[in-house]
Amino acid sequence: MISITSHESVIVPTLEELNQQLQLVLDHLKYSERLLSVYFTNDEEIRVYNDRYQGLAKPTDVLSWSYIEEDADSPYLGDIMISVETATRQAHDNQWELHTELARLLIHGIAHLVGYDHQTEEEEKEMLTLEIQLLSLLSLEHLYPASQQ
Repeated sequence: MISITSHESVIVPTLEELNQQLQLVLDHLKYSERLLSVYFTNDEEIRVYNDRYQGLAKPTDVLSWSYIEEDADSPYLGDIMISVETATRQAHDNQWELHTELARLLIHGIAHLVGYDHQTEEEEKEMLTLEIQLLSLLSLEHLYPASQQ
């Protein structure tokens, strides 16, 4: 089950489509029976959480908290928080639609929830491989330059 909410100041386009894409990804990863919570917010609020949990007093694009890292049998997969303000800037910088950037950030968050990380070059490569596979599932190929793949 997927729960999507947003800060009162945030408008998220295509929520229904994002929900369908998330369900497809969770089905593919065999986590569709777990609860996933997604919260869309602004830079101000995500900065508070980024400071509290990462020690970085600045906005970020996505944060995630996995429940299955602590308890593999947890009915909860985890929580994802995304700043729509940062996502909007990144979409503009990357010259694609906001929906594409939100899908990319959701995939990145899910990769973290299922145990992937990017602390080392090897981990980053493994995580990127998964993200590219999942984005392809959503017909969002070629978001990353070939040099990154």
